Amino acid sequence: MHIDFRKIPGTTKLFSDFLYDFQKVEKFYAGDFRKDKNYLRLFKAIKSRNYQRGRLSSILLRQNKRFGSTREVLENIELLPKEDSVVIFTGQQAGLFGGPLYTIYKAITTLKLAKILSYRFSRQFVPIFWLDTEDHDFEEIRSAHFVDKENKIKEIKYSPRKIPDNEPIYSVEFDDSLRLCIDELNSSFHPTEFKNKIVHKLEQYYFKGETISNSFAGWLADLLGKYGLVMVDPSDKELKELAKEFFAKEIENPGVSMKLVMEAGEQLESLGYHRQVIKAKDTINLFLEAEGRRIPLRWNGGLIEAEGIKKEVTPVEFKKIIENKPEKLSPNVLLLPLLRSHLFPNAVYIGGPGEISYYAQLKSVFLFFDIPMPLVYPRSSLSLVENKIKQVLQKYSLDFTALFQEPEILINSVLKEKFPDPMEKILENKREKVREVLDDLKKELLSSELTLNTDLENTRKKIDYELKKLGEKLFQTHRQKNQILKEQIYKVKNNLFPQNKLQERVLNILPFLIKYGFEFIDLLYDKVDVEKIDHQLIEVK
Repeated sequence: MHIDFRKIPGTTKLFSDFLYDFQKVEKFYAGDFRKDKNYLRLFKAIKSRNYQRGRLSSILLRQNKRFGSTREVLENIELLPKEDSVVIFTGQQAGLFGGPLYTIYKAITTLKLAKILSYRFSRQFVPIFWLDTEDHDFEEIRSAHFVDKENKIKEIKYSPRKIPDNEPIYSVEFDDSLRLCIDELNSSFHPTEFKNKIVHKLEQYYFKGETISNSFAGWLADLLGKYGLVMVDPSDKELKELAKEFFAKEIENPGVSMKLVMEAGEQLESLGYHRQVIKAKDTINLFLEAEGRRIPLRWNGGLIEAEGIKKEVTPVEFKKIIENKPEKLSPNVLLLPLLRSHLFPNAVYIGGPGEISYYAQLKSVFLFFDIPMPLVYPRSSLSLVENKIKQVLQKYSLDFTALFQEPEILINSVLKEKFPDPMEKILENKREKVREVLDDLKKELLSSELTLNTDLENTRKKIDYELKKLGEKLFQTHRQKNQILKEQIYKVKNNLFPQNKLQERVLNILPFLIKYGFEFIDLLYDKVDVEKIDHQLIEVK
């Protein structure tokens, strides 16, 4: 089953038109991902450029052997030196224990689409996952969310003794506080035949002394390596050597890329869309690693300022940094897509709604850098509906879209549908009518038999007492049903639309692995329909 994104709360106008009315936003992108002619045009543009394919292949082989690569991964890397091969990219921050579900979905979309496009165009698409190892936003990656054995949303948060201060995560090692996260994970779920195996496997990658990025890469490689997912660590010094020319272009033209991004944002707003990026015009879209931290850069009209460390350098001096220590530089979120396409023959990027919005402001920047802009393809979006959740939905005749309401509103709606007239009110009305009947009977009997007054009054009290007692039992039963309903609605809500967001944006894959084993990845791979653009519901039995 599929759900139109226009029915899902939070879907932006830009993303909606990208999916369903592309001609309205076409000028902001490299072309419609559904049309073959756009791929053919990109192949031609990529062929006209020189990529250091052999060197890239060597770097990827070295890196992926470090992550524990499979034969399928190595075979995919060996395709890169072929002149007609192209790359299909995706990427994500290194979230704790693999991050939200959509990280896995992005990777699966990339893998499956690579096979489809390779067949369609008779050329090899190499699926690569860009590990965001240089990201420094620790707060965004330190937590994992689950629905625990009590059907409540649980956040497991890694809290080291020393919180990283803008340090790139490739340099941040786990301390012994990680053990608390593993233990909390263990206690959050009932025992299953798979639980010990899953937790043990996780511990092979997440342990004291390992970096956050290596743990993430190893875990992802373990889950998806057999499908041939290649990974790249952009912090690699040798890879940075290949980016010198790219970094120099940004420094030689300070403020130009930001100006182009802002102009595109203004165009989007004039057409009724939102702009994803709002930054100061003096921003240079690079970071400098200094004093162990990732420092943003600004242009003051004559010098390049490194924020927070009171350092200023001329463009000439900065070019010396690029030449001698390119590993100290990294792109921000705006130049990152360009760097990927500068280094690799990148034909397609698999992105979510936010990334698709970023790309809408980058077309003129790609033109300025003279880099072919890849086609942007929406990642598969899905919700996993377990059998226990499906049963509740069926019991109360609810469809997926009903969960977009607040839980209490939904509960009241179901109560109104299932119990339109509370039975206790009906019983109270009947009780009142019994009183009236007994009053009439009293008048008729006492007019001829006054001696029955006491007996009649006792009988009246007994009947009224029993009816009242029955009413109290009915009320308790009804309240119990309401409580069960409430618990079940919250269970469904927490599982399918937690925190009023799509399941994929909040929950982690570990509970599913604990319940269904590593074969669950195979189920996902088989069920994900990468050629459908709507949100997909997948039943899990």
